[in-house]
Amino acid sequence: MNKSTLYLFLNSKITFEATYWGSMLIISCLFLGHFHQDYFNTFLFCLVWFPFTIGFTYYLNNVLIKKYLYSKKYFRFFLYLLYAFIVSSFVQITLIVGVFIVLADLDYNKMNPIINDLSMLWFVQLFTSILYSSFQQIKEEQKKRETIHQLEKEKLQIELQLKELELNTLKDQIHPHFLFNTLNNIYGLAIEKSDDLPHILLQLSGLLDYLVYQSKEENVALADEIKVLQQYISLEQLRFDDRFALYIDLQGGDQDIQIIPFLLFPMIENAFKHGIKPTNDSAYLKISSNYSVDTFTFRVENSKPKNKSPKLHEGTGLINLKKRLEICYPAHHQLKINDTLDSYYIQLKINL
Repeated sequence: MNKSTLYLFLNSKITFEATYWGSMLIISCLFLGHFHQDYFNTFLFCLVWFPFTIGFTYYLNNVLIKKYLYSKKYFRFFLYLLYAFIVSSFVQITLIVGVFIVLADLDYNKMNPIINDLSMLWFVQLFTSILYSSFQQIKEEQKKRETIHQLEKEKLQIELQLKELELNTLKDQIHPHFLFNTLNNIYGLAIEKSDDLPHILLQLSGLLDYLVYQSKEENVALADEIKVLQQYISLEQLRFDDRFALYIDLQGGDQDIQIIPFLLFPMIENAFKHGIKPTNDSAYLKISSNYSVDTFTFRVENSKPKNKSPKLHEGTGLINLKKRLEICYPAHHQLKINDTLDSYYIQLKINL
């Protein structure tokens, strides 16, 4: 009988109680009757004696053990146990006298000698009670394990729900942040009455399609993410004209790789916002990626304005990025940032 079968057996209280006490009654009758070969009178004796054994067992298990032993009230436990022994001994002596009068017709030789042995009756009663208590302990331990397992399962589900809620919150923050920056760029071009505005709006439609539909997915193809980056970079190129030199070497897009949506965008957006936009001098932006041995690497390096603080401001996008990485790629990513007086370098490695 394996543990699960044993637990189901013990968990069915009525089945267990009836089976256990019925079995112990038969075993006790056979054991006590064997010494005198008088099974019938022994059976009659056990029918009267066994209810007291059951009562003693319930008192030992449900009162003494659970109320006093578990709460470490040892003095009261042993004191009340002694009282139980005295009362049970009195009951058993009374039953022996009753057997002597009723069943043996006051003839001592007709009595089963083993029934007259109080120590043997105590042995059977204690064995029955201890065995019952052992089964109950097994049942309680199984219940505790099941409860702990269920609590751990519920805790894990709650943690997953919280992480999913946090991730969705972070994803929702990306949308208005992206739209604000992009619409702000379009607003600037509209003021300048740029001829590139229709082309920019066309590029924006593709970005919005990705934002509205693809970003709701748990994972997207790396090729789609790179395509969105290229559309965004094209928008910024139209805006800044020849104010910066762009170097792009994006590899790995042809691989069957899945990543979370808008993962790479904050690094590009951060470079334009804090590196390219504030400068009037010639600037540069280098973007590269590669995939090797289950590791995807993405690098962004941009120049900084001469009057810029040595430490580039860490915008909402990068803070959001770090939180998403901790949730989606815990212990499976490396984010390296090197912020100097003249340049800002960020490298992301993800083990896929």
